[in-house]
Amino acid sequence: MDTPLFFASRSRLYAFLYNFRFYGRLSRALVQHRKTTAGLATGKILELGPGTGANLRYYRKSVEVILLEINPYMIKSLVKKLPVSDYHSSAIRGTAETLPFKDCVFDSVVVTLALASMDRLNFALLEILRVMKKNGNLYFLEHVNAPDKRIRFLQKSIGKLWGFMTCGDKLNCNITEAIHTVGFDHINSNDIIIEGAFPFTKHAVIGSARK
Repeated sequence: MDTPLFFASRSRLYAFLYNFRFYGRLSRALVQHRKTTAGLATGKILELGPGTGANLRYYRKSVEVILLEINPYMIKSLVKKLPVSDYHSSAIRGTAETLPFKDCVFDSVVVTLALASMDRLNFALLEILRVMKKNGNLYFLEHVNAPDKRIRFLQKSIGKLWGFMTCGDKLNCNITEAIHTVGFDHINSNDIIIEGAFPFTKHAVIGSARK
């Protein structure tokens, strides 16, 4: 387990690298995917792992968004962007495995490129189910295990280093199976290639699921 000092050092490093990770061609490639996740969310919305706020511009004007981020250095950048949004928004620090909310309060939950970083994915998904209203929707985008053996070998080889640099991001999660296992219904997912991403992070899944 990380010591507080080690966690703080890694968090500061990742916050510094975060915007460079989603820069240029990759940032442009993610626009449509953000529109079909954050852009489709309605009502009272919870976004988990928003980083520095890449999804903020894609939410509809009529919504309310609560952003929960574990990295304190990300939050510093995130809160600076909140006043310019066209909807009510707020940011708090916390973890997805123990959400600080009552049951059945959110119409939508959005997670883009963050589920794979959660240490206890099943716990996080169960917490998401708990705080969602009946018939609420989860919108997700995550990179996954590559179908090509050579890329899977690269994912496995670089996995520990990548996880260190990104505060725990895992390259070989089966996100759709995990979502199904905890009890979500009406799961719609599509395998995609994210242009501009590293070869070992370009294979992804995008979709939605209902409580």
